[in-house]
Amino acid sequence: MRIIFVYLKSFSGTGGIESYSKSFIKCLQELGTAREHDIEIFSLHDDKPDKKYVCKAAFFSFNGNKIRFIFNVLKSSYSADIVFIGHLNLSILGILIHLLNKNVKLALLIFGIEAWNNVGLIKNYFVNKCFKIISISEYTKNGFTKFNNINSEKFHILPPCLSPFYDDTENEIIIDNDFRINYGLERSSPILIAVTRLYSTERYKGYENVIRAIKVLVEDFPSIKYIIVGSGDDKEVSRINKLINDQNLSKNV
Repeated sequence: MRIIFVYLKSFSGTGGIESYSKSFIKCLQELGTAREHDIEIFSLHDDKPDKKYVCKAAFFSFNGNKIRFIFNVLKSSYSADIVFIGHLNLSILGILIHLLNKNVKLALLIFGIEAWNNVGLIKNYFVNKCFKIISISEYTKNGFTKFNNINSEKFHILPPCLSPFYDDTENEIIIDNDFRINYGLERSSPILIAVTRLYSTERYKGYENVIRAIKVLVEDFPSIKYIIVGSGDDKEVSRINKLINDQNLSKNV
């Protein structure tokens, strides 16, 4: 069986989709080895793979060259049995694959905000050609079906996982003294950490709601700390800093 995974990027970026894609690639690689399937990975934006996740012979990267990417994907898909499409924005490519190979089974991966609205006629057409839709959560599945005419029986929930190389031999989280001093952390401080981008387009992630919740929690847990880690634009960072000051949480957030 020939299985192809077509996606945007994973090894050249950081983020939830990139991490998920790397784990998905690792699973496909192991599946191919165990069941003697022919696995090929096509990345539009990556330059080179991480050999821990995929062998170099099975990985084809195009460093942003869309023409070469599309040509090679279509060429390989002509004889493929299953093609996984790694993002909704590759729907047009998925349609071309379907037109070229009517027998191929198409599967789509969906993640979050890109699927929480009406995706339009072209993407909807492609989705209805897929035999399977892999969603990272019930929430994303429900958001997708709410605004689009999609058969819910097509969905398979495949949640994000820890890195396949995560080392859990150290169960105790050790926080050094300098870190504790810089952030005013007591030994008994409950700590919440959010790793996210602080952009106005990312507000749906809910960090503002957590800050408001900290205002309530601080009454029972005065040493509680909420640490937000990530870059952001000046306007959103200023807005969040103002919210923190307005809520008198400068020692907690």
